Amino acid sequence: MFNKKDKTILEGLMILGSIKRHTSKAGTAKALNTSVDTLNKYLSYLEIEFNAKLVSTTERGCSLTPDGIKLALLAEQLKNCLYQIYSAQIARTDTLSGEIRIAYDKNIRYSLQMRKIQEFYSAYPNLNIIIDTFDSTPDIVNLGYDICLSYGIPSGHDIVIIASREIPCGYFASACYLAAHPAPQNEEDLIQNHRLVLKKDNWNRIENGNSAFFPTDRKPFVSNSAFVITELVANNCGIAVMPLHFAKNRPGLVHLDQLKCASFATVYLTSQRFIKDIPKVRTALDYYKQLIKNIA
Repeated sequence: MFNKKDKTILEGLMILGSIKRHTSKAGTAKALNTSVDTLNKYLSYLEIEFNAKLVSTTERGCSLTPDGIKLALLAEQLKNCLYQIYSAQIARTDTLSGEIRIAYDKNIRYSLQMRKIQEFYSAYPNLNIIIDTFDSTPDIVNLGYDICLSYGIPSGHDIVIIASREIPCGYFASACYLAAHPAPQNEEDLIQNHRLVLKKDNWNRIENGNSAFFPTDRKPFVSNSAFVITELVANNCGIAVMPLHFAKNRPGLVHLDQLKCASFATVYLTSQRFIKDIPKVRTALDYYKQLIKNIA
């Protein structure tokens, strides 16, 4: 029978696996909705218990030592076994009832129109859908979510993309920003005379090429969160690329249609490999696939 020590070791091993994916304690803590101090307590416990150094920390982040990697791989195998047992049991007892946990990227709500939601609940009155929102793509495996809707693909070997949709984008600024700064007329004007607000992956691509691309006094704001980017633009901080339908769905944001934009934002519907075929989860996934298909 499992005791408190066993439970602590198992939780520590799951944390070790998450650190392997995120390569930073801060990123892991955010994904698991906990604190770095809590992570350190579990890691210290594991290192004492196994008499081995498991995590190496540098200024750039952290990585697992060879001993840490071995334990993380064993933890991954154990987790897969548990998911197989869990999904097999639920598949036998599932009668389209019970709880379904869904994680949203906060900005997804501006893209989705909850069409026919009443018909869905009428057809499946015993389903209890719980939706939590996050500033950026969450770690749905370790947080225990069945379904995720996001602008990025969640990390983890067991993640399966169920559907995706590319959404046309354009440049946007707030009305107040444009009142204080003449609207850019072309890309050169945009870069030289305005501050851009960029997703972190876009900034990384630019930085790898030439970070001097931007004037010294107007380096971009950078975030990995689509929600944060939208809020920065709404609060007059600069210009960003956003889905075109924001022109209708976000009052106060102005589409700069004089600027050509070839970018797309991709919405992903994802689930976990051992969960996606459970009848109640599959039913919800089918509903959300239709929602994604209807995004303007």
